[in-house]
Amino acid sequence: MIAETAIVYPGTKIGDGVQILDYAVVGKQPALSPRSTASRDE
Repeated sequence: MIAETAIVYPGTKIGDGVQILDYAVVGKQPALSPRSTASRDE
């Protein structure tokens, strides 16, 4: 089940029986803010 308000990005693999609930965002790559002090190592 995928809620109407959920966003599922192209290329995302969803297993059998998985539920994606209201306002979920699935498959988006994380991005750091330009001000972030976290390491940008890949």
